[in-house]
Amino acid sequence: MNLDQNLALLMLFLLGFLGLSWWLKHTKQHKPLLGTPLMKTLAIMPLGPKEKIVLMELSDTWLILGITAHSINTLHTVPKGSIPLPTPPIAPQTLIKLLKKLKKQD
Repeated sequence: MNLDQNLALLMLFLLGFLGLSWWLKHTKQHKPLLGTPLMKTLAIMPLGPKEKIVLMELSDTWLILGITAHSINTLHTVPKGSIPLPTPPIAPQTLIKLLKKLKKQD
């Protein structure tokens, strides 16, 4: 095999790989890696670089989990809906625009 044939095979391989990755992304044939209909993440509170507390919904129960780099522990379980959910944080740019509007109104 000469250099031209090697380059043609390499290009064919790369095009096939790109085509396969595009097809997987757009056809939704693969299953999601995280989350299922049975389990949903409701809130996350970071405690440190590798530690956090997570509120998960599992069927009709909410689980409060402590997650570290080495383990996941159930801290508490409560019935679904017994804790008010936190509102999503405001993005910094949105907050700046809101403050500017309030300042103009004064």
